[in-house]
Amino acid sequence: MKTKLTLTIEKAVIEQAKQYARDTGQSLSELIQNYLKKISKNETEISLKEPSSKYSKFSGIIDSDLDPVKDRDKIRDIRIEKHIK
Repeated sequence: MKTKLTLTIEKAVIEQAKQYARDTGQSLSELIQNYLKKISKNETEISLKEPSSKYSKFSGIIDSDLDPVKDRDKIRDIRIEKHIK
């Protein structure tokens, strides 16, 4: 079942996304739906994986102002902005 969704996005970003959708032969709705499926799948896969001991020595060497648990929405917005451009 499909449902309408209203988004507030900068006009320039919308125009770029529409052009990309045209170039790839998709509608803007299809483009957004596919992207949301992809990031939802990736988030689920990432959360199910155990941390690799191979990389555990690097854990904590980068200080971040973002708490992955508390700032999940902010991190998601940063990822979306990064991949839309």
